[in-house]
Amino acid sequence: MYEFRGIDVAGSNSHVKVSDAPVSICFTDHTSFVEVMEPTVNHPTEKFRLQMYDQLMALANTNVDLAGGRGEASDPRDNSVDGSSTGEGAPVEEDWCSAEKTQNE
Repeated sequence: MYEFRGIDVAGSNSHVKVSDAPVSICFTDHTSFVEVMEPTVNHPTEKFRLQMYDQLMALANTNVDLAGGRGEASDPRDNSVDGSSTGEGAPVEEDWCSAEKTQNE
């Protein structure tokens, strides 16, 4: 589990909705992640795929599909092929995190 600081909270873009939440969390150059060994609050765990900011900016306005996309919005907790949700978060692939981990070491 990670604690993160230095985020921006902004209104959700209605054209690119990932969820029904009215706000989005935006990572910035000042965002930091710290691994928490013993959480002080017990709450549900969510899994996310993270990419380096430069990689995301390279995809901006290019009409390129992200890897693993099915061309439609789907529940981020859905890790099945046919779209039937298991209720578990999608597994985070090792290569998604390895670049970030290498830079921070």
